[in-house]
Amino acid sequence: MATSDTVATTYLKGVFGSSKGSTAPATVYVALSSTAPAVVGGVLGNVTEPSNGSYQRVAISNNDTNWTTSGRTVTNNLAVEFPTATANWNANAAYAVLYDEATNGNALVSCSLGSSTAVLTGVRVVLDAGSVTLTVPNT
Repeated sequence: MATSDTVATTYLKGVFGSSKGSTAPATVYVALSSTAPAVVGGVLGNVTEPSNGSYQRVAISNNDTNWTTSGRTVTNNLAVEFPTATANWNANAAYAVLYDEATNGNALVSCSLGSSTAVLTGVRVVLDAGSVTLTVPNT
């Protein structure tokens, strides 16, 4: 099934920014994954987050200041700064995944970060503004 740009934009604005629907989360939580997230049975899964070295998801208010929706994409407007690793993380940073809760919760969408990076002790992962771009496919 193909979708028009109008439908894609309406969908994204219903989930992100100040015009989001009442069921969209007020805060989204950015996670890192070493594995490529995949949809199975209608649920986004196959996410492997680090579980050591002070790793935690980063909370971002879901508003127009922090997210820009344009056409088929939504992009972060500010840097996403993870805590400094206090030990080598046991999962590389290869994908960004947005959740509706700080722990557990529902994975909403994901995107590749372009490369897989090992996070070593003393390193702070920062995803620059504009580097988390989520796209509704045209298929």
